[in-house]
Amino acid sequence: MSYPQAPGVSRHTMERMSDNTSQRKALQQLESESDYDRITYYQKPFMVLWAAVQEASSELQDDYSVKDADDGFV
Repeated sequence: MSYPQAPGVSRHTMERMSDNTSQRKALQQLESESDYDRITYYQKPFMVLWAAVQEASSELQDDYSVKDADDGFV
């Protein structure tokens, strides 16, 4: 977003002020969300990652005929 340059204020300073305003608005929006929504938002990527790890682990077990410790094999 571009703002008119104020007298005596450099373009760089105006851009930083604009960035700070955008960041402040984003933080205010996050603060207005419920704890449940925030947790759910961050939890989702970890659940996807965990599912990928489990699938890869399962494929390794199949590839190398590795059994669970409960089966008596290591």
